Amino acid sequence: MEWQDFLKHPDVKGLPDIQQTPPGKYLYRKIAHDVLECLNMYKACAAHAAKLNSIPLATRSWLAKNLAFIEAWIEHVTIRWKQLETGNQRSANWPVVRGELVKFADELTPIIGDVSGLALPENVETNTFAVPAIKNLQRLSVICRDVTNQDYLNMWQSRRLGVGSV
Repeated sequence: MEWQDFLKHPDVKGLPDIQQTPPGKYLYRKIAHDVLECLNMYKACAAHAAKLNSIPLATRSWLAKNLAFIEAWIEHVTIRWKQLETGNQRSANWPVVRGELVKFADELTPIIGDVSGLALPENVETNTFAVPAIKNLQRLSVICRDVTNQDYLNMWQSRRLGVGSV
């Protein structure tokens, strides 16, 4: 869906915060919010899971192994968000930002692929920390797919409705 078609969609039409914000700035704000939410949730869950012996060592190790990647992207997204909010026009260049997010998706894909080999026993600790960490990575994958496909309407609706379908 082209940006102008997105702006004319009945769910979006007439909303001043979108209509008057440059597309790159609006999209980056939206995506950065969702991405940071997922990254920070993963980081928090992985930190707690690392302390719990009831979660298999291989699963805890896998969660910890990805922390450097997660932390690097938290820093990158935060810096770009600050640049955007201070008016740096390069930051609002949607094709550049989109390219960065596609790179992120490419780096995220093998990490998500590793999930199938993890031992996730049914217990409170695993369901409270390990599973949500994994689900946040899967949600990131959905966000990246929408960015790659330029599915503006799905990005808008998933945020508005508070869902991130995996």
